[in-house]
Amino acid sequence: MTHEEIKEKFKFFYASNNIAYDGRKHKYTLDGITCAGVSTISEFRPKDFLTFWAAKEVVKYLADKQEVIKTMTAKEYQSLLLEAKSAFRRKSQDALDIGTAAHDVCEKIIKSQPYKITPEIKNCVEQFQEFQAKHKAQWICTEKIVVAPSHLVAGRLDSIAFVDGVLSLVDLKTSGRVSESYFLQTAGYCLCLKEMGIPVERRIILRLPKIKDEEFEAVEVDTPLEADTKAFLSQRYAYEWANMIDCKHTETINRGKFKEKKLKLTKL
Repeated sequence: MTHEEIKEKFKFFYASNNIAYDGRKHKYTLDGITCAGVSTISEFRPKDFLTFWAAKEVVKYLADKQEVIKTMTAKEYQSLLLEAKSAFRRKSQDALDIGTAAHDVCEKIIKSQPYKITPEIKNCVEQFQEFQAKHKAQWICTEKIVVAPSHLVAGRLDSIAFVDGVLSLVDLKTSGRVSESYFLQTAGYCLCLKEMGIPVERRIILRLPKIKDEEFEAVEVDTPLEADTKAFLSQRYAYEWANMIDCKHTETINRGKFKEKKLKLTKL
């Protein structure tokens, strides 16, 4: 497909369908019907390593506070433990903020718009520019909403480009490593694009490291697209089922400072 043909496919699909996005709720709708988000579905399966990472962040938060702890009252110590418990969330949010800022600048570069680089995202942006120069990236679009009407799935993809002359879906990441969930995420975007009449030839995950002087990692997803799509759709309907259980069959019980979920069961 050519650049113009892809542009016309997007234009026709948007004109033929009522697509809306609520940024506050992070919710996509197609003709008023809520769609499951591609990224939400892809991340639905728990990652085992996150449990250990969260525990490590608690230890790191408390490691240099031994002397302070000795002088604390029981109430102050309990407050400190609650702060430590949330340490991983604060770090995760900081990483998310940096990733969002890097994505915003990359979007501006693709659109040839003016941009500013902060120290936190400097290496990400430089490595993005290095990638596009090395692989002769010709950007077609960025931050496009895509939809698979037959499965009520929607998302906002990072970019489509001709990379080394090949029509490619390019997904930008600023994480510390490439996750297998990205295989499913790119499969979800490809599913949407296919239903919109835009079949891409390959999927590329472009990891842009935050650490100074660390080089970009461009990975072509080589798992079968058919298998990834099947796994993606399995998670899509497992996610729908879990939401149904949460909404209709789950109640929340207060346990002091903590809350616990419990199934509401019908007794014979």
